Amino acid sequence: MPQHLQCDICIISSAYPLRGGIANFTESLAETLSASQKVVIHSYRKQYPNFLFPGKTQIDSSPPSPRINALTIFQTIHSFNPFSWKKSAKCILEQNPKTIIFAYFHPFFAISNGWISRYIKRRNPKIKIIALVHNVHPNQRMPFAFLLTKYFFVTCDSFISLTHSVADQIKSFVPSAKICEGFHPLYNQFGDKISQSESRSHLGLDPKGKYILFFGIIRPYKGLKYLLQAMKDERLIERDIRLIIAGESYMNNVEYSQQIEDLGIHDRVVFHNYFIPNQKVQDYFSASDLLVQPYSHVSQSGILSIAMHFELPAIVTKSGGLSERIKNGETGYCIEQSPKAIADSIVDYFDNNRHDEFSRSIAKEKTKYTWEKLANQIIDFATK
Repeated sequence: MPQHLQCDICIISSAYPLRGGIANFTESLAETLSASQKVVIHSYRKQYPNFLFPGKTQIDSSPPSPRINALTIFQTIHSFNPFSWKKSAKCILEQNPKTIIFAYFHPFFAISNGWISRYIKRRNPKIKIIALVHNVHPNQRMPFAFLLTKYFFVTCDSFISLTHSVADQIKSFVPSAKICEGFHPLYNQFGDKISQSESRSHLGLDPKGKYILFFGIIRPYKGLKYLLQAMKDERLIERDIRLIIAGESYMNNVEYSQQIEDLGIHDRVVFHNYFIPNQKVQDYFSASDLLVQPYSHVSQSGILSIAMHFELPAIVTKSGGLSERIKNGETGYCIEQSPKAIADSIVDYFDNNRHDEFSRSIAKEKTKYTWEKLANQIIDFATK
């Protein structure tokens, strides 16, 4: 481990070869910060124990892109092996960063993050410790989540939130917290939009069909059951509106497969039940007419940031950060979580040909959400 390497900013987070939205976010942020700062990432050589990870694999099997190869990533932290924490902390201290940014997204990592943060602060109190908080509360229930999060949060000098709702949640743990309210930039690493005919050809879809998209890892809180119920609406049947479900299920697939059969909608549902590799993301968002996110609760969504990059309108529920990003009736719909509300919005969208109107509004909105703007905001915040 090249401990002699010096840096300005150290980011502690998931990164390649780990897969998923947090890794994607961290890599894009590090790449942008590197334009003016020396940045290193300390990632996890073991992220979750296998028995706690519901997916098939935690590893990205695709080869690293030039973008990844340009980053400095150390796999030093074993999240549930305390013997690795001291070694990681010492390595970080040798690299002498001015700022350490912990990407915080689940209480499971609070103990390792909190221990490393305390060790570093005791030995070099000049280093600024910042938590970049993706989620305060876990999306699935977890014992002692509040205490674990508190254990880590009290070690931080300041916080970065990606939505206003998350900032409020941070204050419930640390009332005097110094918080920079940022935003989730748009993911642009998946390429640009391609023609609908080309992307549908790649996916084997009807070139003239009407397709809505449910994308990403499938968990109960994401409300897929409500979307499936909406697909039974007579108006959607009459218009032959079809649903693409693209993502790996982190629960028993039988429940959704049975629901699809019971509702009699199997001929209008395309179910790609596996983790979508980065190189295929472009096809799904280019092929679809509309994204639907019927979540019961969520802090913010990287999937919505992908959709905005591709100028794909979305239906979202009035949940956390989703409703902060969508302008109802301009860039999409903000609705209550119910099959009827979902169906009503889908019908309005197609019957009134909202796609071009909403896409033009998104094109104007998306300029607010660049990685450069967030990186500059973070640098200004860290140096105050």
